[in-house]
Amino acid sequence: MIRHRNLLVATALAFGAVGVLLGARRPAAALAIKKYFQPQTIVPMHYGTFPALAQEADVRAAFPGDTRLKVLKIGARTSL
Repeated sequence: MIRHRNLLVATALAFGAVGVLLGARRPAAALAIKKYFQPQTIVPMHYGTFPALAQEADVRAAFPGDTRLKVLKIGARTSL
């Protein structure tokens, strides 16, 4: 757990909005996760649902070589 802005935040798992059109862009989202949190697992969300959003390759490029990144597949089982 870490304290950030008077909140206790669990650091075992971080869900990052890395594919949104408005709000945090991929580099900003990746930087925020790396700078403010130290999660054991990073699960990206809000990507790949339509062409204007980031695709899986874009998400992986935002976290190069980061083994904590877990890109989930629809219908696939994944252990976190």
